[in-house]
Amino acid sequence: MKLAYIGCRTTRERNARGKGIKVFEIGSDGEWKLTQLVEGVVNPSFLCADRTGQFLYTVHGDGSTVSSYRIGLDGRLSFLNTASVRGLNPVHLAVDRSNRWLYLVSHRSGTIAVLPMGEDGLLGEARHVYRDDSPEGGFSHPHQVLFDHTMQYLVIPSQGLKEGAGKIAVYRVDSETGALEKTDEFLARKHAEPRHCVFRPDNRFLYCVNEWDYSITTFHFDAEYGTLEPRQIVSTLPDTMIAQGWASAIDISDSGEFLYTTDRSYHAVFWFSVAPDGRISFCGNTPTGGVQPRFMCVEKGTGKLYAANECSDTIVEYALDSRSGEPKSTGRIVSAESPVCILFLKR
Repeated sequence: MKLAYIGCRTTRERNARGKGIKVFEIGSDGEWKLTQLVEGVVNPSFLCADRTGQFLYTVHGDGSTVSSYRIGLDGRLSFLNTASVRGLNPVHLAVDRSNRWLYLVSHRSGTIAVLPMGEDGLLGEARHVYRDDSPEGGFSHPHQVLFDHTMQYLVIPSQGLKEGAGKIAVYRVDSETGALEKTDEFLARKHAEPRHCVFRPDNRFLYCVNEWDYSITTFHFDAEYGTLEPRQIVSTLPDTMIAQGWASAIDISDSGEFLYTTDRSYHAVFWFSVAPDGRISFCGNTPTGGVQPRFMCVEKGTGKLYAANECSDTIVEYALDSRSGEPKSTGRIVSAESPVCILFLKR
C-alpha cells in the first residue's frame, strides 16, 4: 500500500484554510484517494515517520509542541501524545538511525531539541536543548534538520533575521545519548538566509537553497570529519528574471544528475544539471500551476516530482525526464488546503 500524508497550515494568522492532516491512499493507477482527515491539529506544518514506518510525528508550527501518531495497517492515524519542544515555532524534524531520538528545530527561538522516542511511539520530555548561537552575538534561526546518508551527521541551515547570522552547521550525532557535537560551521553571505539543504546520493556534495538572495550554495562534504568546503554559489533564477525572488524548497533526483528548487514569487520549479564534480548549471523552469509553492519533493524511486501550492490549495504532479531533467506535468492535481508538506510511505 502506498500512502501520502499532507501537512498544512490551519490558523487565521497564517491566512490558512487547512483543516488538519490529510491521508491519501495512492492506487496502482496513480490516483489519490482521501481516506482520512485528522481534524483539530493546529498547523501540522512538517511531518516525518520513524524508521519502522509505524509512527508519524508532526510539529505544530508557530506553537511550542510536537505530536506523535500511530500509523495503522490501513494507513490511518491514531493520536498518541504531545510533548513540549522547549522552543517557539518548530519548523522541521527528523528521526536518527537508532530510531531512539527525534531531532527538531524551532525557528523563532533558535533552538534544537532532542526528544526520546519510545518503542510504543510515545515522545518523552526533551533530553537536550541547544540554542543555535551566532558567532557574532545573538542567535540564528534554524530552518531544517537533515541527516547525511551515513546518518552520523546532522546538518542545520539557519537564518540570521535580526538576531544573528545566516549559517550552516554540522553536528556529529551520539546515538546512545542523543547529544550533538559541532564539527563545522559555514557563515553565509549577509541576507542570503539559508533555508533547506539536500545531499547528493553519493553523500559527497551538499546543496543549500538560500531564501532571500535566491541562490544555491554547493559544498563538498567530508563524511569522515563532518566538514563542509564551499565550492560554488549560483542564482536560482535565470538572468532574464529581474524581479525579486523568494526561494523555498530544494530536492535532487535519484540519479543525482538534476537538482530542483521552487520560488514563491515566480510560482515555478527551477532545475539544474549536476556535474560529476558537484557543480550545477541552470537548465530551465516550469510553472507550478498555482500560487506559492512552499514545498516540493522528488518521490524516490518513481521519477515523480510534487509541488505543493500553499496559497491555491493544490499539489501538482510532474514526471521527470530522465535525459533532460525537465519536470513535465502529468495533469494530476490533488486538492489539499494550504499544503506545506508531503510525506510518502509504503505499508
